[in-house]
Amino acid sequence: MIEILSCDSRKLEEIYKRERYAQFGVKEYWIVDPDIDIVKVFALTERGYGQPHELRLEQGDVLTSPHLPGFSLPLTILFKQ
Repeated sequence: MIEILSCDSRKLEEIYKRERYAQFGVKEYWIVDPDIDIVKVFALTERGYGQPHELRLEQGDVLTSPHLPGFSLPLTILFKQ
């Protein structure tokens, strides 16, 4: 699941929808924040989503997923200026 934040949707995406996705067993949930060039990756555990793994444009991070073999997206492409 991928959510892209906007000023109006931040609380909805980061709290309510995350809880709903956990209830329905979404194994991985990404929140893309274009305002600060970060992707938060949440992995589902037995207790819901734990702390997110944060990927940052400034660090040259690359988005991958164990659920998408071969998928690789450099944040420099995602947040292309």
